Amino acid sequence: MKGKWPNFLFTIAVRSLFGMGVGLLISIPLIFLGKRKSPLVELVQANRYEVLICWFALWGIGGAIVGIWTTPHWQRPWYKYKKWDDKDNDDIHIV
Repeated sequence: MKGKWPNFLFTIAVRSLFGMGVGLLISIPLIFLGKRKSPLVELVQANRYEVLICWFALWGIGGAIVGIWTTPHWQRPWYKYKKWDDKDNDDIHIV
């Protein structure tokens, strides 16, 4: 893979997938927060699957967005690496 864009798109894909996984893992304990009986079981018994799907989808999408937003600046294709030249080090003198 030559160029910066294919690497960046691969990075975005991997970070979004892992972000989705983390978002889903975070959403599971939040369902049980402060409840005695599992609301997950109540929703499944009441055939309210759309609520569960929306809950998990929102947390998954949120995790993917966080994963993408936290991409380091040096992995982005518009990052310009600045090399140290001798011209830049003229004012540094080692005695």
